[in-house]
Amino acid sequence: MLDALAADIRRDVTAPEGARIHWLPRDGAAPGRPTLDAVRESPLRPGRSYTWAAGESALATNVRRHLVRERQAVPRSNSGS
Repeated sequence: MLDALAADIRRDVTAPEGARIHWLPRDGAAPGRPTLDAVRESPLRPGRSYTWAAGESALATNVRRHLVRERQAVPRSNSGS
C-alpha cells in the first residue's frame, strides 16, 4: 500500500512477482490515514503472519498497535516494541 497526495500523483513502482501495489490517495486526509484505514479493513490470512510497515512514525506505530492489540494478529513479543 502506497500513500499518494492525490489520485493523479503516482510513480512507476515495480514489485516482486506475486506482490500487488495499492495506491491510496490522501485527498486531503492526514498523511498515513488512508493506509491505516486500509490495513484496518484488510482481511488477514489465518495462521502466522508477517507485516512490514514503513512510513511516518505515527503510521508505523498505529499499524503495529492495530495488528498487536486490536486484531491480535501478531504476538507482542514479535512486534519490535
